[in-house]
Amino acid sequence: MQKKIISNLSISLKDSGILAHQTVAKLEKSNFHTLKDVLLHIPYAYQDLSTVTPISQIKQNSFAVVVGTISSVRMFRSPRYRLFMVNASLEDASGKLRVVWFNQPYLVKQFAGNPLVAVWGTAVKNNFGLNISNPSFQILSREDDDISNELFGIFPMYPNSEGTTGTYIKTVVQKILHSCDLSPLADPLPKNIREQLRFPTFSEALILAHSPKTLEEARTARKRFAFEKLFFMQLKLYLNKATLAQQKAPIISIHKEEISRFLKRFDFSLTQGQTEVVADIFRSFEKPFPQNRLIQGEVGSGKTLVAEIAALTTILSGYQVCMMAPTEILARQHFQRATKDFAQHDIGIGLLVSKETQFAKNGFTAKKKKEELHRLLLQKRIQLLIGTHALLEIKHPLSDVGLIIIDEQQRFGVKQRGKLSVLSSEKQIPHVLSMTATPIPRTLALALYADMQLSLLKDMPGGRKPVQTKIIKETDRPKLYAFAMQELKKGHQFFVICPRVEVMSDENKKIQSLLKMEIKNVKEEFEKIKKAFPTYKTAMLYGSMKSDEKADALDQLQNGRSQILVASSVIEVGIDLPLATVMLIEGAERFGLSQLHQMRGRVGRSIHQSSCFLIPQKYSATAYRRLKAMEESNDAMYLAEKDLEIRGAGELLGQRQSGLSDLTMEALQNTQLVAHAKHYAEDIIQEDPFLKNNPLLKEEVNDLHISYD
Repeated sequence: MQKKIISNLSISLKDSGILAHQTVAKLEKSNFHTLKDVLLHIPYAYQDLSTVTPISQIKQNSFAVVVGTISSVRMFRSPRYRLFMVNASLEDASGKLRVVWFNQPYLVKQFAGNPLVAVWGTAVKNNFGLNISNPSFQILSREDDDISNELFGIFPMYPNSEGTTGTYIKTVVQKILHSCDLSPLADPLPKNIREQLRFPTFSEALILAHSPKTLEEARTARKRFAFEKLFFMQLKLYLNKATLAQQKAPIISIHKEEISRFLKRFDFSLTQGQTEVVADIFRSFEKPFPQNRLIQGEVGSGKTLVAEIAALTTILSGYQVCMMAPTEILARQHFQRATKDFAQHDIGIGLLVSKETQFAKNGFTAKKKKEELHRLLLQKRIQLLIGTHALLEIKHPLSDVGLIIIDEQQRFGVKQRGKLSVLSSEKQIPHVLSMTATPIPRTLALALYADMQLSLLKDMPGGRKPVQTKIIKETDRPKLYAFAMQELKKGHQFFVICPRVEVMSDENKKIQSLLKMEIKNVKEEFEKIKKAFPTYKTAMLYGSMKSDEKADALDQLQNGRSQILVASSVIEVGIDLPLATVMLIEGAERFGLSQLHQMRGRVGRSIHQSSCFLIPQKYSATAYRRLKAMEESNDAMYLAEKDLEIRGAGELLGQRQSGLSDLTMEALQNTQLVAHAKHYAEDIIQEDPFLKNNPLLKEEVNDLHISYD
């Protein structure tokens, strides 16, 4: 059969004429629209099936590939586990082997007629005797055709994709490879880089990735594609940075005397880190192009004060400031703090959240209707506007926005941040300060934030003691409650965090069901805690509570009317209660290290010694390593690096939100590969800042969508 010559992978699956209409329809439902979409769906692992083991030579706990005939098959329901079990007998010339599949009743029909099959998996010994449970398998032709020959080599394993199984994707990929000549494909990776790194060409790498003859070939192809993804990402970020540098931004004058007067109202001095970051911001303010700065600092390291200094400087130069927070709780907290901190300055402050608008000036606050707040904005009587994503719904552009501050920036997507950046109607781009308490491992900082200026707040305000952290068993709960009771008697407060409910699906019904489960967890824990501490007032907090209920719960805690808080992980951001000295995190193994550390940062915010107790519900080796790291260290950066090592970039960033492929996520953990990608991208950009001389590269970079929302 003559192969179809392919010179461009952007051709749609439908127009390619390679696949049947029903196959194309199924793939399109799973977001595969072009040949490129399919062929760049790289296997996540490979199994070496080159050696077939006779049944008589299979050993317990060893991996084996077995080829034989299904001589009998039956299905029954396990009374203990309530699962359908398919029990098959596999025979070859040397003996018989039992093979068991769970909850796959359709296999009975597939195995009708005593087919020849290949199965592979790990042999175990249990009530069924020596057997292979839930193995991968392939039904073979009894004729010696090409397809059955190809099985016994390196077997690629593909990730499932939105309803399409990896096995189905493998079949489609092999169909395309058998039908097409890919050699004319242009290689977007510059030849000099490819040769220096000893990578195969693009078309060669596709063949090696999907049909390798050895594991080394597979590793080489995957490394090339991993590097390519990182390289294109770096180029995209550098191009973004270069494009931003061509834009005009307001030049902000530095009013040193006013800043000094503002700082005198506090009974402490700026830390060295705060002083250095403020100096970085001021230097950027004096340049005619926008700064795009990320401030990373521990919970309680003073990021908000730095942001207030930047806001005051901008306002004194005649510009407005917008500040966006991810939750209403945090937005209100910023509003309350700014109202107090700017009480001696003639600054109008607005609060805009979904169902509430307020105005403050000289320390006094008043509720306003949304329309009235918009009028005050347009009249420039509001110089500092604080809100949630509700800021994105402002219909009329503001003419004089000089600075945008985004708190907990990783919780907002690129599109949301971009939309906020164009609030100003003038031909100037506002400066942007993003803040995060989530520590960023060095590898991720290099790979994902190359378009931003990074400032680190390493110092903590003086007088604070490290939070003491301890993993405890369920049986130790009475001792913990006794300890918490002693702290409550001192006038301190106690936080209880309920287990996280993981939302794994975009399907609305499933999300709603899981959110109900989270509410149920909080309410059940609330009743238990009330019973255990009957003489103290307990408040409750979870994400989907009504705004006024959240505000009331926080007000009770801030004013000392409640001493205990039972909450979901919503507490991770924006709770600042200096008297909170004890925290209990239930189901602690369900949280990542960075999230645990941020929650722990909600206690220990004063001179009082604070404690954090972790009670895991299920123990695994990985969970133990993670929780042990929490017990041993209060260093955010160490914990972030540990989290990356243990859970991987996909878990750390949130793979469903990141829009990055499995292969890219894996590559982000390879410091050397990230450094290579950064180095070669810098070389390219130095010689060709806007890729005018590299059209293939420019096309790839333009097609790349990086999103951390």
